[in-house]
Amino acid sequence: MPLPATRLLHHLSQIFRENSVPPAAPVGQHIDRKRWRKLQEKRIAMGHKPDDHEETPRQNMGGMTMGG
Repeated sequence: MPLPATRLLHHLSQIFRENSVPPAAPVGQHIDRKRWRKLQEKRIAMGHKPDDHEETPRQNMGGMTMGG
């Protein structure tokens, strides 16, 4: 009895896997130029430098910043 139940569960998991939502877009978010420009103007108004960029996940590894 356990073997048919295991096979059934295996086949059901395959069906769910095939019909599931595809993985999300790659890491990071897409933002259009107009919105990015508005955000950049806001940052500058708040006192940030124009070339001041936030850290990306690839640069921040376990609290230690690479480079710079």
